[in-house]
Amino acid sequence: MYAQIESGEFQLLTPVQILQETKMILENLEIDNCIFSTQHAINYLSMQGVIPRDKDKLMETLDKGINDPSILKDDSCRRL
Repeated sequence: MYAQIESGEFQLLTPVQILQETKMILENLEIDNCIFSTQHAINYLSMQGVIPRDKDKLMETLDKGINDPSILKDDSCRRL
């Protein structure tokens, strides 16, 4: 995969695209009493909630990150 990235054949998602993809997944989850967490050092945005109870709060947090990428963790803080 490294060669594909270097050649431009494969492009990594931007931080905003990652949040948009996460939002799409969350929007389409139809489950009960499930902990949804992105509280790991590698994530651009830390959040946690229980679905479906906190789904709206989680979606709002994702929207904030999508609309204002300045609130996202810098790559240097993500310990990659």
